[in-house]
Amino acid sequence: MVTGYTPDEKLRTEQITKLRRQWLKDQELSPREPVLKPKAPGPVAKFWNGFLEPKTLWRLYTFKAYNAGMFTLTRLLIPAWLVHYYMKYHVAKMPYGIVELKPRLFPGDVIQETGDVIPDLPESHGHH
Repeated sequence: MVTGYTPDEKLRTEQITKLRRQWLKDQELSPREPVLKPKAPGPVAKFWNGFLEPKTLWRLYTFKAYNAGMFTLTRLLIPAWLVHYYMKYHVAKMPYGIVELKPRLFPGDVIQETGDVIPDLPESHGHH
């Protein structure tokens, strides 16, 4: 029974190890690489590169407009709408708001808004 590697196997393992180390070393780029010049960006990429640069006027004004819009919406419009809704439907005691129960109308009653008189019901001849 043989234990360990034969001389041929040891030589082969050393060669493979050396080749792997050399291959890994070859994968490292030198400061001169890559040799190819970078491709010029297209029109869309140019736009976004310029658009996303920090401290540009476009970004500053967009940020200011966003902040002003959020302030207006959250601190002015929504609270004003809530106050208006509460005043209209819960505080105001004027006609034409929310009517909880409509008044009953009978023939001969006068409609307050128009002054019209509700006519009598037509005579029915035994039909429902």
